[in-house]
Amino acid sequence: MVHAIRDAGHLLVTGSGPDLRPLTRSKLNATPDIAGVVIVGGYGVVPSEALNALPRELAGARIPELDGFMVWSDDGYGDRDADITPEVPVSRLPDAGSASFLWTLLGNTGLRTPAASSGIRNQERPFADAVYGLLPNRAAFHISAPVPGGATPPFPLGGDLLYLMLHGDHDDATVFSGEDPATGSLTTALRVEDVPGPCPKVVFAGCCWGALIVDELALQRPAGTSARTPASSIALRCLENGANAFVGCTGAHYSPDYPDADNYGGPMHRLFWNEILAGRPAAMALFHAKIKYAQSIPERVGTRKSARALEHKILRQFTCLGLGW
Repeated sequence: MVHAIRDAGHLLVTGSGPDLRPLTRSKLNATPDIAGVVIVGGYGVVPSEALNALPRELAGARIPELDGFMVWSDDGYGDRDADITPEVPVSRLPDAGSASFLWTLLGNTGLRTPAASSGIRNQERPFADAVYGLLPNRAAFHISAPVPGGATPPFPLGGDLLYLMLHGDHDDATVFSGEDPATGSLTTALRVEDVPGPCPKVVFAGCCWGALIVDELALQRPAGTSARTPASSIALRCLENGANAFVGCTGAHYSPDYPDADNYGGPMHRLFWNEILAGRPAAMALFHAKIKYAQSIPERVGTRKSARALEHKILRQFTCLGLGW
């Protein structure tokens, strides 16, 4: 695999896990025309950073949050000046403990012009309708909710783009869920065995912990010995089934305060899809979406500390799995 990467004309940084971020930074600074970084391997091979997502001005704030504002982040591998903000896009090819899985991901070609879209949303996330409305040639946007007759997955999914706005669980990555507002119970929306094959080339998931590829939360670092596999992760199954990119969160996601769809996760969803529709590959689309998202945090949430804290977490935790190019 090393020879194949070099033979394709790519620069390759090798070394021990703890040294890889500074080694990559040196290569980036020595080679200013590098377009992006692709990490080859899971957290046990190329460590992800357990990053405190709070900005300096909020570092001492006591704000209760599911992950303690700690998220797994790969952005440091695209960071030329060690300020936790990348200067180039970063994507990761997780290995899932299998060389053949890595080879599969290396062969997942990118998206040219998206022609068709599909998706599922939680009944309690209506803001996602406007996001889905941006996508081309849309199939029905499936809504996960209790329905007469007990309809269950699989929902028909396909096309080039897949949008998922559902619940995720850090303990079980094999299921994404909707909810029943009357009882507070979850409704199964997508199971790992329901991931279509071939999978749409670009998958975006506004699901809590949807892109978590290890069992440990960043708050429980270190990680590496509990790498997930396509059988235990919807994200990895999407990649195994042909997705060039799965873009999602390594921590708990926060949806907008509907009907105000312009805070928390909502703007990130729209910005990412707009970049995809502008013709950017997924890794670059996420990179540019993050830049625009960060620039607008103050005008969206003003001086509210808790709101600013959650938006900085959203900014830091979205990651691109797969080649993304």
